[in-house]
Amino acid sequence: MGIFYAHFLILCGFCETEDTLKETFENSKKIEHSVFFPYVGMRIYPKTKLCEIAIKEGIITNVDELINPIYYVAKSVDINKLEMMANETGKKWIFPNSEVDPMMCKLRQRGRKGPLWEYLRY
Repeated sequence: MGIFYAHFLILCGFCETEDTLKETFENSKKIEHSVFFPYVGMRIYPKTKLCEIAIKEGIITNVDELINPIYYVAKSVDINKLEMMANETGKKWIFPNSEVDPMMCKLRQRGRKGPLWEYLRY
């Protein structure tokens, strides 16, 4: 129907592997009219199973550390390869540390509001 949309993903969370990342990137190739916003790692919250796992794995030593955000990132993946793998899909991926797209800045300066990802997909 030509509707533009965005996908927000969490990559490299608990149990993520190179194979599951490859599957995610392969599946992204099948999706048209979209831009992808991936976030790396899962935030650890107190009193959760992920918190228990993080303590067991030595990522944190106690829940008091969680006053500031701490993220669980799977050790089995190389996060330095993520942007390269994403770019190889031929789709538009915008990582949180990416520079703001110049087109988005121009549109915002012109008073355009709301979801503007249809302008980012190429």
